[in-house]
Amino acid sequence: MENDKLEIYRIIQIVDDIQGEIEDLMKNGDQNDPMVIGQLLAYAETLSIIKSACICDADKIGLDCDMDAMIFGAVQNGKKVEFERTVRTRNLVKKRFSENRPVKRETERSTPMNNIFTRVSIRKYQPKPVEPEKLEAILRAAMQAPSAANQQPWEFYVVTNKEKLAELSEVSPYAGMTKDAPVAIVAVYRRDCKLPSYAEIDMSIAMQNLWLETDAQGLGGVWLGITPIEERMQAVEEVLELPERVRAFAIFPLGYPAEKRGQQDRFDPNRIHFVE
Repeated sequence: MENDKLEIYRIIQIVDDIQGEIEDLMKNGDQNDPMVIGQLLAYAETLSIIKSACICDADKIGLDCDMDAMIFGAVQNGKKVEFERTVRTRNLVKKRFSENRPVKRETERSTPMNNIFTRVSIRKYQPKPVEPEKLEAILRAAMQAPSAANQQPWEFYVVTNKEKLAELSEVSPYAGMTKDAPVAIVAVYRRDCKLPSYAEIDMSIAMQNLWLETDAQGLGGVWLGITPIEERMQAVEEVLELPERVRAFAIFPLGYPAEKRGQQDRFDPNRIHFVE
């Protein structure tokens, strides 16, 4: 019983933290910015899941877990987007639990990132579509990357059109496998980001996240370098008819692997230097 109460207390604290993030975005964020809207919707989805779990656990231990639902509007291209924000009040924490009780913090993923050691370049794919939920998980991982001044310069084009995939396969001598992939993610960065000179570094971190999550989803892919070769960048931009405000960075064809490869051990202690 006591452990159950601690778990509910931890959930309440998480909800409070997310509630604060939402309030900050609603107050200070640009509601015309798709990135802000996307973050708000992600928070709303997370809170909805927590709400269901919390009510279930609370019923089990006899706690009163009423939650308020509030609707916030966000504006994207003149269209109002409604979403639910689930709120768990601090009063419930004060009423049910001691304020001095320690809170155990845990990340959603407590398992080691073994995908760092299993990820390989996959260039052959099964003729099987990739599920939308897996693509979303991959893109979520990419957008979770850190960036200079939190500028988040990235945008992603998910290409499943066979003609476009075939055209993308010709933008580089190394992109031939793209025509046989069920999907390719084209990563681009915005020209008007806060710190343009760091945009390509930020994009590389996002691409690493994207690749690792691809492996975690049981899929395979390969990072095709487009930036910094201007000819390739322009070719991708022409194929996808990209707006002038963005530059092509990379192509990532992916799918269910039709080949199996092991990763080599790249650890080299001779490349580690201690300065004491």
